[in-house]
Amino acid sequence: MAAGRRGVPPAFLQQLRDAIDIVTLISGYVALSKIGQNYRGLCPFHSEKTPSFTVTPSRQMFYCFGCGTGGDVFTFLMKKEGIGFMEAVRELAELAKLPVPSEAKAGSCSTSPDQRVQLEAIHARAQTWFHHNLFEHAMGRTALAYLTERGLHLETLRAFGVGFAPASWDGLTRYLLHAGFRLQDVVQSGLILTKPGKTGYYDRFRGRIMIPIVNLRGQVVGFGGRVLDGTLPKYLNSPETPLFSKGRMLYGLDRAREAIARLNTAILVEGYFDVMTLHQSGFQHVVAPLGTALTRDHVALIRRFATTVVLVFDGDSAGSHAVLRALDLFVNSGMTVRVAILPEGYDPDTYVRTHGSQALHTLLETQAVPLLDFAIEHSLQRHRHGTLDDRIRQVDDLLRIIMKADNVIMREEYTRSVAERLGIRQELLVQRYPQLLRRGETSASPEKNLVRNRDKQNGKKEDREERDLVALLLRGAFTVDQLHALQEEEFTNPLYRQLVRVILYHIDASGTLVWDAFHAQIAGDDVLGPLVAELTTMDEGYFHAEDVVGYIWDCLRALTRKKIRTALNQAIARLRAAERDGRGDEIQRLNAHINELLIRKADLEKVELLSS
Repeated sequence: MAAGRRGVPPAFLQQLRDAIDIVTLISGYVALSKIGQNYRGLCPFHSEKTPSFTVTPSRQMFYCFGCGTGGDVFTFLMKKEGIGFMEAVRELAELAKLPVPSEAKAGSCSTSPDQRVQLEAIHARAQTWFHHNLFEHAMGRTALAYLTERGLHLETLRAFGVGFAPASWDGLTRYLLHAGFRLQDVVQSGLILTKPGKTGYYDRFRGRIMIPIVNLRGQVVGFGGRVLDGTLPKYLNSPETPLFSKGRMLYGLDRAREAIARLNTAILVEGYFDVMTLHQSGFQHVVAPLGTALTRDHVALIRRFATTVVLVFDGDSAGSHAVLRALDLFVNSGMTVRVAILPEGYDPDTYVRTHGSQALHTLLETQAVPLLDFAIEHSLQRHRHGTLDDRIRQVDDLLRIIMKADNVIMREEYTRSVAERLGIRQELLVQRYPQLLRRGETSASPEKNLVRNRDKQNGKKEDREERDLVALLLRGAFTVDQLHALQEEEFTNPLYRQLVRVILYHIDASGTLVWDAFHAQIAGDDVLGPLVAELTTMDEGYFHAEDVVGYIWDCLRALTRKKIRTALNQAIARLRAAERDGRGDEIQRLNAHINELLIRKADLEKVELLSS
């Protein structure tokens, strides 16, 4: 049996799915109406006027035929609340009054649930101490004066929980141990370090303004510390811990997610003070990475709440390079991404403090350009006065950027525009495309290719048999004989073929799909998960017709017929080539193979005639 996600046993996940009524859960967010065996309502993940969001209680699945979002109770809670898988498991387990099994402790970290609670308590107590030092203790006066001089109001500092760590070596260590926490737990929190030679312990953060990092459940999981002088490093973050991974979190998202979801837009800046200043100035939908470059996890996190992102970076070369690094992460992500580069010498914090919030609002509205436009313009400017070799490299750089766009019309328009700017005929750029492709210089991952293949092929008439066979396979409509007749390699759509392989792996000797193990395998798959949700929520009339068995045989024969037709075409093409070259042995072999295929085709047509 397949292992559960992050160490949670598949049997428990299935027990939890069975215990939670998906209709009741989703009804807490969406008004649903019963339509036949399913329920339907307006999608909570995108704006629509006609309901296309479907819930199928028999399979405990949901799917939106408008935006393509789908999954089970875990997926819904993760996407709607913006939480991780284990958080969803814990919340649903609490709702179902089921204890999470101890095996789950090995999931996302090596800590047990009790240890995790201890780490959360340690961070909460540390944040209280830092906050008290800033506002109530003489040691925090200099830091507080610095913050207010930067234009941050006391209300903002309190709302974001900002504090101060004194310069003493072990103030926090002594405070936490005196509060009753165990030394090993405090060490595991990352807030204290072992002295060289293991002769004692000292505070990680000393003489720094302390900015708490809060997860989407409102719990402090780490800190960012900023010095008041020129000491390096200027910023110091908490280390990776069982609670905290900076590549998977965005600063300020706990406070910004409602505004982001309401506006369907996130503003992404670079630093803590940018976030706080912009929130104070009325921009409630602002977040920032935690002192690290953007990651795919960051993009996925934003996509839970919005489909539009505005990147607002500093007006220097580092800011431009940060935007370009984001290109691969955002292109073809399904999100609209615009870029607003501030005037040189400004970051969002200083720009708002100097020019006011209305000036930034105007800049975002009038000067933010599409990400691909920015990347192309940056490349054009970089090589404007270069040599011939520079110009050739420039052309290749621009083509690589343009090729990242899935939309054919968009690629053609950008190619025309670049050709005009460079003074090169557009046909030459088009001819250059295949050369780069042959080098394998495309950015699409295999998973994206599968998704693209699905988007292109799902609606094709000749793929309908494949789609319906997979949907009926998921519904348990196949007889044992039909399961034996089903050939995975006859599916031409790679996504359907992959799904059939997974389904067949989880069908037992009686021909029944073992849903708990199957679901445990596909639940975390961003490609197969939504596809299963889509296929199980489809409500085609013939799925419930009397002769479903007959329809399955028709589809199976259609796949075999298509396979024979393809093989015939390929064999005939090879035969013609062999005849041109006079390869006698190969001609004889190919003729025999073609005759064999024609006999199979005739036998299949005879069977179809008798069954009609």
